[in-house]
Amino acid sequence: MNAIVNKRCSKCRKYKKCTLEVFPPNKKAKDGFGSWCRECYRTHQRNNRKTERHRKRARITYRKYRATKKGFLTRVWNHITNRCNNSNDISYKNYGGRGIKCLFESCSSFSDYVLNELKIDPRNKEIHRVDNNRHYERGNITFLFMKEHRKEHCK
Repeated sequence: MNAIVNKRCSKCRKYKKCTLEVFPPNKKAKDGFGSWCRECYRTHQRNNRKTERHRKRARITYRKYRATKKGFLTRVWNHITNRCNNSNDISYKNYGGRGIKCLFESCSSFSDYVLNELKIDPRNKEIHRVDNNRHYERGNITFLFMKEHRKEHCK
């Protein structure tokens, strides 16, 4: 007998049909369904995202991620692709406008190259193209401290 049982949402306190369309799955619950209906859960999430507490927590998490090697390289990747592809970027004329491209397929391939092949810690360093007229590609990038980078730039 497959009778649909009603279940009470612990948030809105209404009885609703106990189906996957109404209640999300929860493996830990006895009946296999969450205690809040999807509608209440979505409303709660929407309201929670608007709070200052949520924004503060998100900022802290973002800062912690940026402090990691992977997070730092993601930021560098975004800057590279922006100045090579976005004509509204202030540096576009010196990179994309000159025909300089980023030849890494994705952010993860860029990160893997830096961490596994170059085997350096890029944090607190700046990306540097060995040959200034070539693209951002394997064999043409390295990371230098700001002082070293400026010396290389002035040559």
